[in-house]
Amino acid sequence: MLILGEGGVGKSMLIGVITETFEYYKAASLLVKCATSGVAACDIGAQTLHSLVGLTIRMSKEDDWLQRSGKSSQLKQLRNIGGKEFLILDEISMVDKLMPYQASEIFGHICAANGIGDAHLPFAEAAL
Repeated sequence: MLILGEGGVGKSMLIGVITETFEYYKAASLLVKCATSGVAACDIGAQTLHSLVGLTIRMSKEDDWLQRSGKSSQLKQLRNIGGKEFLILDEISMVDKLMPYQASEIFGHICAANGIGDAHLPFAEAAL
């Protein structure tokens, strides 16, 4: 689902309603929310994409960023994304194309390493 609109039209409110719906149906554990900035994350009761998947601020495609995470970071990543089936990423217009690519690679790497997804599919499709 792609939610588009200018500032102030209610995108964050819609995310709140989606969250409430997941809670109503006792499925909140299937939903993970994040945003590209701390303010946007706070508005929807989430964390930043960087925090969710363990991206550092300055990563390039040439970095060995999949192997940069220590064991504690990998456990945090697994805790954040393991068992989730739905991802809401707020303020996606604020990122370049590299960040979602890196996030997808991390999702795939972490999920596949724990037998819950296919590392070759976007966002480990079996997990999300």
